[in-house]
Amino acid sequence: MKQKVFREVNGTSAWSDILRRMTSSAEDLVVVGHRRPDLDSIAAALGYAWLLREGGKQATAARSGPLDEQSAWVLERFRLEPPELLADAAPSFRTITREEPGQPPSISLAEVIERIASGSRAVPIVEASGRPLALVDARACVHILGHAGARAGKPGSLDAIREGASRASEPVMASHDDWAAPLVLFGADERLSDRRSEIVRVDPDDFLVVDAAGRYVGLVSRSAILAPPRMRLVLVDHNEIGQSVAGAEQAEIVEVLDHHRLGNPGTLVPIPFSVDIVGSTATLVEERWRHRGWKMPAPLAGGLLSAVLSDTLAFRSPTTTSRDKEAASRLAACACIRDIEAFGLEVVAAGTGLGRRSGQEIVEEDFKEYDCSAGHLVVAQAEVRALIEVDSRIADLTEALERLRANRSASIALLLLTDPVRGVSRLMAIGEKRLLSKLPYHRASDGLWDVGAVVSRKTQLVPALLSALSPD
Repeated sequence: MKQKVFREVNGTSAWSDILRRMTSSAEDLVVVGHRRPDLDSIAAALGYAWLLREGGKQATAARSGPLDEQSAWVLERFRLEPPELLADAAPSFRTITREEPGQPPSISLAEVIERIASGSRAVPIVEASGRPLALVDARACVHILGHAGARAGKPGSLDAIREGASRASEPVMASHDDWAAPLVLFGADERLSDRRSEIVRVDPDDFLVVDAAGRYVGLVSRSAILAPPRMRLVLVDHNEIGQSVAGAEQAEIVEVLDHHRLGNPGTLVPIPFSVDIVGSTATLVEERWRHRGWKMPAPLAGGLLSAVLSDTLAFRSPTTTSRDKEAASRLAACACIRDIEAFGLEVVAAGTGLGRRSGQEIVEEDFKEYDCSAGHLVVAQAEVRALIEVDSRIADLTEALERLRANRSASIALLLLTDPVRGVSRLMAIGEKRLLSKLPYHRASDGLWDVGAVVSRKTQLVPALLSALSPD
């Protein structure tokens, strides 16, 4: 049986529990890498969340996309549980829903009043099927009593109140048409920001929440909708909101640990922010473990070592630093990996090759977006076992890259196809002719650009592109 060495967080309701705890604990954190996570993003989230927990904080490792083949291979190799999938960091109605038992349509007015007197803010009336029928609060109870008196021909008098009280044993739904306003229902998984404006046009202080099938889930208050708890995010392996989990702009960024160019969001207060010149975020995580003097678990060391080797292409990438090599040596010793070079080739091989994946899967697996004076750029990268692999895939990759460019409203979309073992790449580009003509590489007869020993998108390709595409 696979050893489960990480605390699991299963399903949307678990993220709701985390958000609820955040209202009372400033230590509850979610450590998450960039969209379309690679191995460095996965391992860094696991390693840093574990470090934070060792320091006494509540921290959960998350990922904002599916696992790639290389990450899945490494996690299986070291028997590690993957970070939990976090699709959206924005507050949803589920995160602020409070439990309030639904009551049958037969419940009497007296029973409703008793529940409200006992502390319930409102009483939901729900069919046996789970479909909500009404929400009765104190204001509704007053209307019910008043209408009972009016029907008896005694509006506005003490006798009217007595008449209403005499009917308190009747089902509250019997007079539903006299007092009930149209139901306002919110979907449990809807973002608060998408529906917040609606509550200013209605009177109730509490609202019904339903699931995707329209079944009653619970209640939310007006105050909670207007001031919800925000997820506290620690960003690893990225610092740009555009590359982060969906809804990150509605979360609170409390820390950044990264090794990419700056493109970070503003924050309301100062936060720990570290962007360092190393080949892998996993290196930075290892250094923090070493600085604390804590012994790292062997499975975690194996995962972080794999990330260092992946991001530096087994030390062949120009992004590699002496710090990456030193961190890898320490991690290898902890993980009982004797031959780093041989293991590095295993890790790189686990992530290379176009295989049977569709062109869309290849171009969308690992792309990043950049804005410059020339327009919006999308730059994807894929690893191959040999560049000859590309020849038979040019047509479908070109079509997929064009779709990616259109979907991201980009001026130009590029795909860097890299052979990490031999350290060479070819470049595919789709977009405006004026920009294509500025690419600083030789275009071959097959329409692709020969970029030679360019293997790093971060330090080689993107800086060259931004420089070449800038206005003269």
